[in-house]
Amino acid sequence: MLVLSLVAYPACRFISHVDVVSGRSSFTWAASIIVLLGAIVTATALFEQWDDLHGKPIVFGFDAAATHFLGLLSFLIIALVTTRELTVRRTALVSALIFLPTAIFAASLVRFTFIALAGSLCLAIILAEAKQRWHVVGVALVVLIAIAIGSIARYSSNAGKFFANYAIKESTGNAELVKRESAGDVEFVNRESAHDVELVKLPSCYLAVDLGNSIAIRKMILRDALGLIPSAGWIGGGLDSFMKLSCIKQTEVHNSILQAAVEFGWLGASLLFLLIVLAGSSILIAARHDGTSRFVLCSLAFIVLMSLAHGRVSRDAVLFAFLGCAVGLKETSPRCPKHKKKYLPA
Repeated sequence: MLVLSLVAYPACRFISHVDVVSGRSSFTWAASIIVLLGAIVTATALFEQWDDLHGKPIVFGFDAAATHFLGLLSFLIIALVTTRELTVRRTALVSALIFLPTAIFAASLVRFTFIALAGSLCLAIILAEAKQRWHVVGVALVVLIAIAIGSIARYSSNAGKFFANYAIKESTGNAELVKRESAGDVEFVNRESAHDVELVKLPSCYLAVDLGNSIAIRKMILRDALGLIPSAGWIGGGLDSFMKLSCIKQTEVHNSILQAAVEFGWLGASLLFLLIVLAGSSILIAARHDGTSRFVLCSLAFIVLMSLAHGRVSRDAVLFAFLGCAVGLKETSPRCPKHKKKYLPA
């Protein structure tokens, strides 16, 4: 999986400006159909599971379905506000079409994806030409209103009230498990009988956390990761080594940069961060004048933000794909003959 994620970079490195332009209509239609079907099945599951304490509706046996559908909707919204010239009529049509799916996914307690979408739309507003900027602002406001309506409706339910508690507390229970290392093996022991052993000093080994709350879990594993970075060294502990150290079983960091720092060391994290910065900045100037470059840059910003809460290096194929696409786009974007730094609209 790591190899497949990494090879997405050279594969998409050969995508040209013309390729993105010619494929945008197919992408828009395909994404729209999938989002529509996803909104329907999610709404059905949401209606049936409105007060269930697992929060996110189970769709096709998975509680992450709404997150994936919203991710595709986010790419679709970015494409609609960056690659086509918006008019009042077109802005109204786009706003009307995205409102209900956005509200449905907001009611599904999908959270950080909306933050990533908001960040990418803010970037789109900044990069948009003056006459297009207010249209993008209008679409962004509709998204915010839909999020507010969906969230308020769900947080009034039992599930919403339950998931509003993200606290991490000191453990006082006798059955609390802590982690120790013995002769190279890892075992879990009762806290009361562990007073004579050297405890691993990670927060997840001595703090209680609600394993049914995704935000509480993320807060805990981020604290674990930050505690491991100083001892990671230049090359780290190896792929998935974090899961062997944290007392939250089979859970990765969920942050690609921090995971790289822990598992691939300071050098690996620095190279990944540098690659993101260089790839994004390479099309920054073009994105101010070219809709296709703007779409790729805003999409890259979205997936980078997503990788800060849902990232896993061996599953980050989309991230590496957009990094490669950004570099390929830089070398193939048509230049305006009047000024070498200006790019023609897509």
